[in-house]
Amino acid sequence: MLSSVFRYMLPLCLVVSTGLAAEQATVPVEPGTAYHFEGRLAPADSTDAGQAIDWYLVATPTQGDSDSGRSGWVWIVEAAGRGGWDWTRSFGIASDGGKHAPATLAFEHHVGTYVIRLPAWQWNVSDWQAGRSWKTSQGRLTWTVVARESGSEGEPDLWKVVARTPIGVRRVLWIDATTGMLVRLEERIFMGRGEKYDLRLKLAGHSTLDEDAVDEVLRVCRSLDELRGRLGKRQDAGSVPWSKKQLETLAAYQLPQPPRWAPLKRLLQSIERDRKQQHRQAGALEALAQRVQGQNIRDISFRDAGGNQVPWRSIAKKVTVLHFWEYRDSPLKPPYGQVGFLDFLSRHRTTDDVAIVGVVVHPPGDASARSSTVRSSKKLSQFMNLSYPLVYDDGSVLRQIGDPRTLGVSLPMYVVVDESGQIVAHHFGLYPADPSRGLEELAAEIERARKRGG
Repeated sequence: MLSSVFRYMLPLCLVVSTGLAAEQATVPVEPGTAYHFEGRLAPADSTDAGQAIDWYLVATPTQGDSDSGRSGWVWIVEAAGRGGWDWTRSFGIASDGGKHAPATLAFEHHVGTYVIRLPAWQWNVSDWQAGRSWKTSQGRLTWTVVARESGSEGEPDLWKVVARTPIGVRRVLWIDATTGMLVRLEERIFMGRGEKYDLRLKLAGHSTLDEDAVDEVLRVCRSLDELRGRLGKRQDAGSVPWSKKQLETLAAYQLPQPPRWAPLKRLLQSIERDRKQQHRQAGALEALAQRVQGQNIRDISFRDAGGNQVPWRSIAKKVTVLHFWEYRDSPLKPPYGQVGFLDFLSRHRTTDDVAIVGVVVHPPGDASARSSTVRSSKKLSQFMNLSYPLVYDDGSVLRQIGDPRTLGVSLPMYVVVDESGQIVAHHFGLYPADPSRGLEELAAEIERARKRGG
């Protein structure tokens, strides 16, 4: 039963693979064979539509040794609703049927983004028989070939395969008994506080691309893969996904001519839309930063947790870093506005002449709403053991020095202010962060501001 098929996941963590249980199929799939899977990831027993999924595969010429039995593959995943990947992780090139280069889904849950690894799509079934079993994932997962199910007229026989952990069934697959290709998947997934979700995928159809079309698919995907490598990691958690250097790389890229294979054509269209949107946003943010650069903010004031006025002079030092963010304790999504990195900087990378101040941005409201904001921010501060102080802003100060939310860019925002009260640096969204070195770019901005002050 599907109700017994489950997986527990942590947000923003790649789910442990169920693995490809056997070696690659010994008979490569004919190049040009295109598969289309469709399905949905949605809450169980609910009218919530969840996320609609279309997963496309194309077999490409055999990789390397023609006797190796390895088909090459290109895959594309399209997801609608509840998040989904940007274009950089919506496609892939694989030579192992999904064993080591799987397709994945990104599903937006209120506690964070869950990453679901799709199964391998090609299996070696040459020696399968009912009752055969094996272990993967360091022995934590046991696979069993349950039965060979006869297909209806004109349909292939299917092997039903069940993957179990010590606490129950995790995933059920139906595999074409002749080709070793995936035909159907059912899986139960737990998110949040034990909320049940069902992932269902089935083969909706297949077709054949001619040799020229396959060459075209490979050429375009290899070009995009090379671009992806030059771009480096996209900032998933922030609303400013590309750095200035990455945007320059993206702008210089010449998009290939639209291919005939429709999923790849749509992927190229999404890349062009993303490129235009990010450049428009970057230009608007640059104009906003230039408008407030050099602005003196000595006359601004915030509020403390009790509602008392906090004048600038009471928090300012030779260099002052303002970190504008909501500072809510729930829902919490990594990387939590980078407050952990900021706290590390406050404890280990600053001196007595540098102040780091968290600005809790909240909407104007009555005493009850403000009290709720204060409680939430205090809980977060205690949970994260923050060493720097928090002040409160109902949006008045943020509007004065440039609110990026008016441009569709969410907080956090960093503002570096020198001894005279002048804004010397702005950063919208998240800084690049290194797990061992922290926010190096912000640390460099602080050092430049210190040196300017003499």
